[in-house]
Amino acid sequence: MNQLFSNLHDGGAIAAIFSEQGFVERCLQFERELAGVQAELGVIPEEAAQEIGRVARIQNIDLVQLKRKTQTVGLPMVGLVSQVVALCRDDLGQYAHYGATTQDVMDCALALQMQEALTLVGGSLTRISAALDGLAKEYQYTLQAGRTNQQHALPVTFGFKAAIWNSGVRRQMDRLAEVIPRAATGQLGGAVGTLASFSGAGHETKHRLMRKLGLNEPDVAWHCMRDGPAEAVLFLSQVAATLGKIGRDMLMLSSTEVGELAFAAGRGASSTMPQKNNPVAASSVVALSRMLFHTAPMMLEASMVENERSLDAWYVELHAVPQCFSLMGALLAQTTAMLDEVVVNPASMARNITLTGGAIATETLQMELARDIGLNRAHELVASACRKSRQEGVSIAQALVALQPGLDEAVLDSLLDVHKHTPFSVREIDASRRPARPRS
Repeated sequence: MNQLFSNLHDGGAIAAIFSEQGFVERCLQFERELAGVQAELGVIPEEAAQEIGRVARIQNIDLVQLKRKTQTVGLPMVGLVSQVVALCRDDLGQYAHYGATTQDVMDCALALQMQEALTLVGGSLTRISAALDGLAKEYQYTLQAGRTNQQHALPVTFGFKAAIWNSGVRRQMDRLAEVIPRAATGQLGGAVGTLASFSGAGHETKHRLMRKLGLNEPDVAWHCMRDGPAEAVLFLSQVAATLGKIGRDMLMLSSTEVGELAFAAGRGASSTMPQKNNPVAASSVVALSRMLFHTAPMMLEASMVENERSLDAWYVELHAVPQCFSLMGALLAQTTAMLDEVVVNPASMARNITLTGGAIATETLQMELARDIGLNRAHELVASACRKSRQEGVSIAQALVALQPGLDEAVLDSLLDVHKHTPFSVREIDASRRPARPRS
């Protein structure tokens, strides 16, 4: 990224988890815990485990040297383990990385990263949901035009729109509860996943190691079946779709002609137009969502691993996962900023809902007439009245009376009252807060 934009779209704590240092720290955690478990089982000397635990620390690692070695070898574990071995006294480093393979270490590091990062995603979604619920409560009676295909459809309230946004966020939170346990599944299998290098202690080593790392134990090696990381990243793209939809709605509602939303002053100045207050956060939400959409599908490519290992597929994953999580960190931050900065304009909502001269409520009128003349005839009659109203500059009620003598103009006007739609939105807002019914 151009560093001028690094603060604007900073992935924050989530990006830090997937940084070079964050990755190496978790690889070293694996090496320390593996040595400890193997000492418990009598596989390596206790003294060796203590020495590995002492030196396998991020502050002892020469990251510049590790980068050079990674460029030569293609993966970082040879260089990292060699540094740990060299740091140990009395040749005790020979017991480091005992029986493990590069992918064991890196997959456990990845599982630890995803577990921590997805937990942060959940915390941010909880705060975003609370902000949306606040909007739903505050504006549950604030009428605005509901729009389909960019045209006025039926009246809704802004609180109803916020409740729908929130329902999407809450569903993502439900999905997250299922994704985290699978993402937080560790790995120990040796060269091809059979634990052959651990003799008869492999399964017990794996069991104890996963418990110490705080990861779920796999039923079998998954080093060549990458659906776990793929699911986590594709889940992020679903979250991005939900948040991006909210951002696009807010952008459209904040356009000058609509004016139903605005954003607090202080961001979005123009270099030449002094009146501008550009929607920086909302625009960032949409842009970051789009970027994540295009990056996440790389994980489908990375899932097609030949046989027991595929370096080219792995390289794709090694780039895609950190990018997607970093984008998600920035997206969550900008969504929070967008909700903090949004300013609701009920007066513009009230003005806009009258732009069609009552046509926005003609479905109610149509359904009432359908009781007597049938739905198709009622639809044709009301549509004709809307055209007549526009062409002749008369009210819809007046146009209807002209087309269908005997109708009561006052009753028709009453049916076109947009405020009669408020209870429908309020009812649905209340329903959205109730717990979901259990499946029968």
